[in-house]
Amino acid sequence: GKVNTSFNEGAVAIRGDGGYLVFAGCDRPEGKGSCDLYGAVWTSKGWSEAFSLGDSLNTPQWETQPTLSSDGRLLLFVRAPERDKNQSTLFYSTLRDDGTWTRAKPLPGKVNTPYNDICPRLHADGNTLYFSSDGHLGMGGLDLFVSRRSLDGTWGEPTNLGYPINSTQDDFGLAVSPDGKTGYMGR
Repeated sequence: GKVNTSFNEGAVAIRGDGGYLVFAGCDRPEGKGSCDLYGAVWTSKGWSEAFSLGDSLNTPQWETQPTLSSDGRLLLFVRAPERDKNQSTLFYSTLRDDGTWTRAKPLPGKVNTPYNDICPRLHADGNTLYFSSDGHLGMGGLDLFVSRRSLDGTWGEPTNLGYPINSTQDDFGLAVSPDGKTGYMGR
């Protein structure tokens, strides 16, 4: 099917060159779960037909909130037992040379907790991750954190971004400009 359908689409990630996108498609007849991850490529005629990213990423659980590295070879996303439920975990997959994705695994390192870890956003440098969590020490509800990838591929101890970015409310959805100086967020 097309990228936009009569079903529910959202949470889009676009590769740095604008030629590949990943999005969450929900309640589709061919879907494996409530929401699955789909891709599309930019062609001379516009976006290609959407295609499922396959069994290595999609399960009967809820897959959503993708974020891609600038080169499009690293994909992070959220998986939870059910849509909009607790125990959301950040997963990752890497793109093989044949265009398929490796089997998704929980993000290695200190990012995931037994609670909710959501809204991942990879910075343009590919080694800085912004995300929201209510499982790390915070100011109340979901707070925004930053973690940096180590040389061994694991993600380091998250740092709370503090006030005024975080509040006693749920804080999530941060995007940071490539120069790292300006942030945009939802609350």
